[in-house]
Amino acid sequence: MKNLFSLRIGEALKNLRESSNLKQAELAEKIDISRGSVGNYENGTRTLNAESLLKIADFFQVSADFILGRSAGKSNESEVKTMFNLGKKAKDKITGFEGILIGKASYLYGCDQYAITPPARDGKCGDSQWFDVGRIEIIGEGVLAEEVQVEKPGGPNRDCPK
Repeated sequence: MKNLFSLRIGEALKNLRESSNLKQAELAEKIDISRGSVGNYENGTRTLNAESLLKIADFFQVSADFILGRSAGKSNESEVKTMFNLGKKAKDKITGFEGILIGKASYLYGCDQYAITPPARDGKCGDSQWFDVGRIEIIGEGVLAEEVQVEKPGGPNRDCPK
């Protein structure tokens, strides 16, 4: 039987999973639970147990209170909120996608995402990708204008001087 509490938890879990571009089976494998359990948690037909709650919170780097709906922010009040400066070199911990942080977006439930664009190659800008803040790892202090400069105007560096 579905209850409001389980539905709220399921909605939070689904939002976290989808914002990380993961399928239910991928999340299940990463946190060592069944795909069916992930689906049941998301649709509210199964109540999240303490062990799974902690696995999920650790994986997404959020507080258990956030998943339980007891906190609007992802982290505990005593924790420092993760924030990255744009222009830093970064990579996605899961896919290994590397590049430069060029944008930030904040969504409902405190789900911050950052855009990473790969360095320009052969005068062309690559496609940027968005990642949940918990998936980002800073790998360098910054970027020089020459590293993002391309022959044609456009992209994140269209105003860079030649």
